[in-house]
Amino acid sequence: MLEGVTSIGDSVFSHCDGLTTVTIPVSLTDIDYFAFSDCNNLSDVYYSGTEEDWAKISIQSGNECLTGAKIHYGKKSDENFTVSDVVITENSFSAILNINNITEESAAAIVAFYDKNGKMIQIKFADISLQADTVNINIPVENKPYDNCVFMLWDSLQTMNPLCNTEIITQDQFITE
Repeated sequence: MLEGVTSIGDSVFSHCDGLTTVTIPVSLTDIDYFAFSDCNNLSDVYYSGTEEDWAKISIQSGNECLTGAKIHYGKKSDENFTVSDVVITENSFSAILNINNITEESAAAIVAFYDKNGKMIQIKFADISLQADTVNINIPVENKPYDNCVFMLWDSLQTMNPLCNTEIITQDQFITE
């Protein structure tokens, strides 16, 4: 699930025996009745927020497969990043990441681009090194009318565990060349 999802409806994942892991964004506030009922193979939940954030989610009955799984908390309150100097040209997206207390040496940077109606029109990935406090990133993109983008850092594209916060970048923060 991408950041921005706020609720999971009744029985949405019910009886999904193939579901072994799920990634839940910190934006989630409500999990309705039986959303994860009979997901008997669900063993790991990767939550992008803190343990305190998880405790605030309204989880209705019938979700014992979810609540009984191992919860992996992705964000510690002091682990985060900010994005500055965002430049979009005809075929590239570049930015500077300011890293704060993220201990991993590398990560997958994910940038999801949205149009003015909130529709995702492109998503791009890049493996980056986090061995410095400031990281320059450059990702090839197609020339589209972007309105904003969401920037995420995951441990890898294989496991997709969020390392910290998600940064939303609006069009007024873009520098176009």
